[in-house]
Amino acid sequence: MSLDLDVTIGAVNLVNVGGTFIPASSLLSARGASSPAAEAKPQKRASALLTERQLTVLENLRKGDPNKVIAHKLNMSECTVKVHVRNMMKKIQARNRTELVCMTSELFQSP
Repeated sequence: MSLDLDVTIGAVNLVNVGGTFIPASSLLSARGASSPAAEAKPQKRASALLTERQLTVLENLRKGDPNKVIAHKLNMSECTVKVHVRNMMKKIQARNRTELVCMTSELFQSP
């Protein structure tokens, strides 16, 4: 299994703050998504569904930042960050923060 450096660093940061890292391949196999089309569907919708502020919060989530750090960086309350995360999870149909990051990783890849 190979992970790019950003994902590896994000995973280590997430674990350091008490989170749990689950590789995307594990999530996909647990959900039964066997075709690339099933995997790409939520990712294609993500950029159209999320606001600019939500994308900024998501970018910080990818770095492994906890809500408190994201709130400080973006000059918003921790509760507002939680609301953004919860709303993104609903829109993308992710069950947790890690799955949200995995399902939207295509948005942050360089062409």
